[in-house]
Amino acid sequence: MNNNGFTALRLLAAYLVILTHSFVLLHAGPDNLAEHGLPQWSDLGVTAFFSISGYLICKALQRNPNPIGYLRNRALRIFPGLFVLLAITIFVVGPQLSPKGYWSNDPLWYFQNLSLYLLSPYLPGVFQGNPVTVVNGSLWTLAHEATCYLLLLAISWAGALNWRTLLLVVAGSYVMHMNDMIATDAKFLGITAHHFLRLSLFFWSGAFLALITLPRNILIWTAACAITIAPFFIYGNSPDWHEKEWALKLLFPFILIFAAENTPKLAFLNKYDISYGIYIYSFLIQQILVAKYGTHINPKTLSIYTALIATPVAYLPWIFVEKPALRLKARAMPAPPPPEERKTSGLEVA
Repeated sequence: MNNNGFTALRLLAAYLVILTHSFVLLHAGPDNLAEHGLPQWSDLGVTAFFSISGYLICKALQRNPNPIGYLRNRALRIFPGLFVLLAITIFVVGPQLSPKGYWSNDPLWYFQNLSLYLLSPYLPGVFQGNPVTVVNGSLWTLAHEATCYLLLLAISWAGALNWRTLLLVVAGSYVMHMNDMIATDAKFLGITAHHFLRLSLFFWSGAFLALITLPRNILIWTAACAITIAPFFIYGNSPDWHEKEWALKLLFPFILIFAAENTPKLAFLNKYDISYGIYIYSFLIQQILVAKYGTHINPKTLSIYTALIATPVAYLPWIFVEKPALRLKARAMPAPPPPEERKTSGLEVA
């Protein structure tokens, strides 16, 4: 399972998000892809994260469906690194970039972002001179990801973790999303239902692919790539995203997962899974750079500077916080015995 390129693709996804955020934070208009009628770099990056996450986490849940272990492992992946980020933001970045009176305005309230669902986007006085004043705009997707984790666990707990169930979920999500059946302003648990439906579609597709045997034929993969790209050329001038993205929404997870499973030479990067750190630190780093250099900096230059800084910055918490926390996953929760063992041990009553 480790002889693959999943970490490499997640690293690429994190860097793609940086590209779009550079344009957004400088108010420089759409990024290079969006200006040509294509999805933004960040759209590809975030949906890649969700697709790969759905695949890998469903595989993990198959191996050990113990709900306590599952929740523990997901928490160990998200919260230690997030806590360190928030602490650095509050105690280091905030006092350096805020005018006097920072502590009197209760910046500790920013720790509520640990809840994932109660986001606090601002710190008192921080980045108030930037075009965008949000401190870390990357954190909004974490609640969507966590909700996918919980729903997948609920499906498993109900004994319905199989390809038929996931196919129904994927089909239902696809039809609802492509037909705009959820109001854009509808919210639940503090997250926008429209965005959740869009992102979770990729998570469910990844999970579905984990439950079937993927075709290994490179011709099928090439055809999937061609079918995904073709609508953007056919309907290039159309403002209707439904016409251009119908294949992308269906085939992108397969394209990614096939590529990851067939790039074993990139497996050496699996020892350095800093993609999460790059994702959650890069927006903050970009904001600091904008505060220092102003809006005259080129978006591409900002992206390069951010990537060069975010990579070693993310490596430090990976080594000292995230990796030690993930070692706790080795204390595996016992998986329920298979039906045959439950019958012979008297644990299952006919």
